[in-house]
Amino acid sequence: MFDSDDSEIVKDLLSVYPEEGCGLLINKKGKLVWIPSTNEAENPKEEFVINSDDYLRASLTGDIYAIVHSHPDASPELSEADKKASNYFKVPYIVYSIPSGEKVEYIPERKRLLGRDYI
Repeated sequence: MFDSDDSEIVKDLLSVYPEEGCGLLINKKGKLVWIPSTNEAENPKEEFVINSDDYLRASLTGDIYAIVHSHPDASPELSEADKKASNYFKVPYIVYSIPSGEKVEYIPERKRLLGRDYI
C-alpha cells in the first residue's frame, strides 16, 4: 500500500471537509503517487465523482492503483455502492474517515474461471 506517510492524502481530504474528498493512487515506475481530484458530484457531502480530466491525466501518467475518497464524520467502512463500484472497475478502493484519518482498504473480488481464480 501507500507505505509512506498518509498525511498528504489526509491533508487533501481535510481541505474539502465537510464534503467528500477524492483522488487516485497511481503506480508510477514502481512508486505509489497520490493525485488529488476535484469531486464533481451533485451532492459532494454524500457522494463523490472523480473529475474525468483528472482521471485521464492520472491514467496517462501511471497505472491506477486505487481510487481514494473520504467519508466525512462517518466510518471508513465501504458502502455497498463503494464495493460494487470497486468490483465493477476492478480497482481497489481506499476510504478515509475524516477528520479522524482512519482508513479501510478494499480489494475487488476476483472472477473465477473454470473453478480457478482468474489472474
